[in-house]
Amino acid sequence: MFVITVIFLCSISVISARVENWEFSLALYVWFVTFTTIGFGDYVPQGSGKNHPIYSFFEIAYALTAFFLGLVLIATILHALSDWIDSKKPPTKDDIKRSLGRVTASLSTQKEEPSTNIEET
Repeated sequence: MFVITVIFLCSISVISARVENWEFSLALYVWFVTFTTIGFGDYVPQGSGKNHPIYSFFEIAYALTAFFLGLVLIATILHALSDWIDSKKPPTKDDIKRSLGRVTASLSTQKEEPSTNIEET
């Protein structure tokens, strides 16, 4: 996921740098800040400046797609990182008790179904 996110971030930055006439590093900064929802707002994309409606539609569709896909990728990486950090610390006694409590509670709530085997004579 990390490699996919880096490739996506770089490709979006290349497109934005070309459309906005920004340097690649500035476009990379803007998209990274946007995807991580830091959002300083110091640089805001202005679009190509063309007033034709078809350009506006594609610019909005591109920005929304890039924004939501980028948010999903960053959220996935942060969630995986969080899981990895949590897996590195050993469970406490309370964690084990809670886990055992869930298992015994689920076992006690299961009902035994009556046997449906009917022998014919």
